[in-house]
Formats: sequence, structure tokens, C-alpha cells
Amino acid sequence: SPEDLRRKFIVHEGLHGIFFADSDYRDAVAAEWASLEETEKEFWYAFLRWMVYSIDDDYLVVNEYQAYMLQQAPEEAESYFRSHGGTIWIENAWDSESSVARHLTDHPDFFTESARNMEAILKQFSGFSGGHLFRMDRAD
Repeated sequence: SPEDLRRKFIVHEGLHGIFFADSDYRDAVAAEWASLEETEKEFWYAFLRWMVYSIDDDYLVVNEYQAYMLQQAPEEAESYFRSHGGTIWIENAWDSESSVARHLTDHPDFFTESARNMEAILKQFSGFSGGHLFRMDRAD
């Protein structure tokens, strides 16, 4: 995998560690998930099903939601989900008249807004920012 994608994978897995270890963070993430509109949840269920996750496991769904939202900086979320392979399945997953397709069209910053909300929770409980679980970066 390219270096930027490997970094996302490492951050993604680290976020699972935070979710597992901090019950207050886990509860705040679950409350954020519960506040999503049903159309937004429908998107995430479809995405996770496409990624071959069991969407019958609420703990897993909420855990993966936060990890995917925060594995990159919020300003990179739209690009990740709409451009990095996501576009292929987003365009084909729903009829253009479906509520999810309309929601994605009507909310061009859907992923950025969700990522910012999740980042605020992450910062509150850990001090980390979306996409950045490392305090040091490699020098050029």
C-alpha cells in the first residue's frame, strides 16, 4: 500500500484501541452515532456491509464508524469516501432517487461535517486530532 494509505490504516487501528480502552469516549461516540439521521446510518450500514463487516453487531458498527471517520483529517474525509474507490460503489449502491443518494447530493460536505463532529469528541477525550495519533512525524 502507498505510505499515505498505510498511515490511515495504522491510525484506524489505533482508534480502535482508544475506543476499546476509554468507556467515556466510547459512550460519546455511541451518542453521536445515535444522533445521526436514519439516512446517514443507512449509508454507513451499506458501506460497512460492502466492506464485509457484520452490521448486526452495534458495537462493531459504531467502532468502525468512528475509525473510518477519524483515520484522516476531517478536511480529507470527502476525498477519501468520494474519490478513493468510494465513488464507484457510492454511484452504484443506490438508485439516484433514493434517500441516501439525495442526501449525499444535497450535503456535499456530509463526510467533512461528520468527521469534524467526531474529531471534537476525539480531542475532548484523548487530545488527538483526526488522522493524527502520532506526536512525531518523520523528518524529510
